[in-house]
Amino acid sequence: MIRKFFLTAVIVLSILVGFAFFVTPVKGQVGPKPNIIVIETDDQRWHTIDYMPTVKNRLIGEGITFTNSFVTTSLCCPSRSSFLTGLYAHNHGVLTNSYPDGGVEKFNDNSTLATWLKGAGYSTSLIGKYLNGYGNNRNPPFIPPGWTNWHVFLGTKYYDYDLYENGVTNHFGSTAADYSTDVLRDRAVRFIQNAKEPFFLWFTPFAPHAKPIAAPRHVGTCDSLAIPKTPATNEMDVSDKPLWVRKLPLQGIGALTSPARSQICTLKAVDEAVAAILSTLGTKLNNTVVIFTSDNGMSWMDHRWGSKPCIYEGCNRVPLVIRYPKLIPTATVNDKLVLNIDLAPTIAQLAGVAPASLVNGQSLVPLLSNPSADWRSDFLIEYQSDRVSPNSNFAVRTSRYKYVELGTGEKEFYDLVTDPYELNNSIKNSSYATIINQLKTRLNILKLE
Repeated sequence: MIRKFFLTAVIVLSILVGFAFFVTPVKGQVGPKPNIIVIETDDQRWHTIDYMPTVKNRLIGEGITFTNSFVTTSLCCPSRSSFLTGLYAHNHGVLTNSYPDGGVEKFNDNSTLATWLKGAGYSTSLIGKYLNGYGNNRNPPFIPPGWTNWHVFLGTKYYDYDLYENGVTNHFGSTAADYSTDVLRDRAVRFIQNAKEPFFLWFTPFAPHAKPIAAPRHVGTCDSLAIPKTPATNEMDVSDKPLWVRKLPLQGIGALTSPARSQICTLKAVDEAVAAILSTLGTKLNNTVVIFTSDNGMSWMDHRWGSKPCIYEGCNRVPLVIRYPKLIPTATVNDKLVLNIDLAPTIAQLAGVAPASLVNGQSLVPLLSNPSADWRSDFLIEYQSDRVSPNSNFAVRTSRYKYVELGTGEKEFYDLVTDPYELNNSIKNSSYATIINQLKTRLNILKLE
């Protein structure tokens, strides 16, 4: 774990291993501190924002879209912990969704984005999902440091669930009025209407997490939706893949289309919630940063895999859109490698506060106004999975290459320019020997940062 050092040691460490620590004021930003809203869905495949008209028209159409946005760990609890801290999973220590290697019990909530912002005078609210395991028998309901408004799932569902709301547990049943995305939407609207500015809202609906259930008004509206396939979908020849992939059976087309349609249909209510949030902001919208993303991606039968913990693109790529007219006056697209660990330092800089602890991420603020700003050339992917190995699995990804080391000892290498769908494991291709050796060295460095 990262430890606190004297100031001189912090500066040296920051230079040597690439941690970001200090933030500078945002150039050109005048007036009151901005309100900040982060809308984070659960398990959303990156391109499904194409099915969300409000996100497309009001966020993508009025903000910056990052086309190469990734999470560093493709699993809910580690990823959300990374969002709150700006840290890789091996530094915040939440490696899985459940105790003893992960879950809410493993998370140190003493220094998070919420505590930084509250300390700077922000009203802070979480509405939706927190960390996996919150409210279970080993860890009864509590409100972590830094939060002034708290409406959080105790067991995440679309229906028949409890919310722990500012110290009171409320149950919601199975009627149309209980649909969780709508219930959370109404609480978000009420918070925006009543909150003292500046405020920070982390809005985290359950959708489109499995087992997806659409809102009653949307049931059946996605039944004939065409679902895009790629060459990686239900990959026929996986002989070059690791053993865990080779063990996966070929699937029928319904294994892709039915779950995908259901997931997309749950996003209709999320899109309506985005519209309600933007409408409620009214004149506050011009001084509000709105960020839309997801905690991890989802593999839609890429390489026969239909879930999220993996090192392939479908698992780690996520949508990321930022709307803030003071710094982003027109719609833009950016293809730099940006990460979920970048959001905490980004929000901190926009709010004019310094993180109270070291972070691995970099503030995205320079990219908001200067797409050609100097930026990272690679990043670390890490995850644990019983299916792959009881040990950790790692990869380094650059704008062109991905080099993978699994806990089983198996390795993979992909040239993402010539092989964007990761069909051909080129780890034994001698023409890549030099770059593979370079990436192996780089991976060892990233694992220590």
